[in-house]
Amino acid sequence: MDIFKEFLHDQNQLVKAGKLKRQSVTGKESKFETIKTYLIKKSLEQIRMDEIDHVFLEDFKFYLNISKYEDSTIENTYLL
Repeated sequence: MDIFKEFLHDQNQLVKAGKLKRQSVTGKESKFETIKTYLIKKSLEQIRMDEIDHVFLEDFKFYLNISKYEDSTIENTYLL
């Protein structure tokens, strides 16, 4: 989560510098909130990058599906 927060901070700096549109960052912030909600629900807030595997990703995709996210949202979240 800390890496993602740092990434969003950098993206917001690019918006301030006029190098990136606010709308682009808003979408990434929305994805961050979706991922954060999932991690909190699963008590995985401190998961390490090397712990993210195929099983984790399939469970996350299942969570998105049962949470009634649209297929396009699921694909876009995966592509982040």
